Amino acid sequence: MDLGDWIHGAASPVRVVANLPYSIASPLLRTLLGLRDALAGWSVMVQREVAERLLAEPGSGDYSGLGVLHRLTVRVERALDLHPACFFPRPRVHSSFLRIARRDAPLLRDDELDWVETVVRAAFGHRRKTLANALRHAGLAPEPAALARVFETLGLDPRVRGETLAPETLLELARVLAAAR
Repeated sequence: MDLGDWIHGAASPVRVVANLPYSIASPLLRTLLGLRDALAGWSVMVQREVAERLLAEPGSGDYSGLGVLHRLTVRVERALDLHPACFFPRPRVHSSFLRIARRDAPLLRDDELDWVETVVRAAFGHRRKTLANALRHAGLAPEPAALARVFETLGLDPRVRGETLAPETLLELARVLAAAR
């Protein structure tokens, strides 16, 4: 049975508690974001590096697209860091236990998640490129003059890189690009 079918078929909101397989933690976390309205919350053990990406600030090396999507939709709290010696057999990685819950007032509307993810993936897809070039490379940028107007409307420097922007700015960019399509 599909996870989404199971969660949507439950009699009441479901709370997920899991030690996520480290090799597929990011896709599972993204799946849970899409199911957030049917979840009471989720508490997950992940590799510490995944936790760092979810909690990172704009401009840091750990800041990620998945972190942006989480900040727009849920609250993420690091409850505990665990050393490999806490487990048997001992893994080669450090772990973090996270508590995740829906935001009372999500910044992202339900119907926006997929499009915002597309824009955020493009913005983070080429960290050394400017945001304008990353959007062009992904086929998401309107013609150059229109893109310049979008950047001007949002108060963005044309040389800005996507990984330096706050989640709210990336959301506004996605909304403006959606309207321009």
